[in-house]
Amino acid sequence: MIVGYARVSTDHQLLDSQLIALKAAGCEQIHTDTDISGSKKYRPALDTLLASLNAGDTLVIYKLDRIGRNTRNLLELVDLLKNKGVHLKSLTESIDTSSYMGQFFFTIIAALAEMERSRIIERVNAGLSAARARGVKLGAVNKFTPKHVAQIKALRAGGVSMKDISDKLSISIASVYRLVKL
Repeated sequence: MIVGYARVSTDHQLLDSQLIALKAAGCEQIHTDTDISGSKKYRPALDTLLASLNAGDTLVIYKLDRIGRNTRNLLELVDLLKNKGVHLKSLTESIDTSSYMGQFFFTIIAALAEMERSRIIERVNAGLSAARARGVKLGAVNKFTPKHVAQIKALRAGGVSMKDISDKLSISIASVYRLVKL
């Protein structure tokens, strides 16, 4: 069986191009993870897919970075697939681990992919450091003013339940608990 896997990191990204390519490659089934970073160990659809693969199956992906977090992870995945008798085919990198050359090429490409990820992290960290040096405040903007906090504390002191405060002010219960502690 030819099975595809597609993943996007954020809800702003679309799976469309991956799905089109996987269907064109003859995938009989396609599993997808959305809004999940490749750096996350737990990816529900991929985990389910890997457990369901059998000897003789082929796992098709659009690009290596869709399944692996780093070179070690990719190599472990290929070993897992090899032990199950499953081949990996990456469309973008033209890798097919059913051949020795494909296995060799996979190892080289995986190392390059990890290097690129490290370079991206380095550039992001440099940008964040430069922003901090310019005095830019990073992180989420606190939308609750001291007036909001005082209102929430007054409601709580008046015996209003956390749930009722949450409903009345249209904020999450977690936010109510956090703000009451301030």
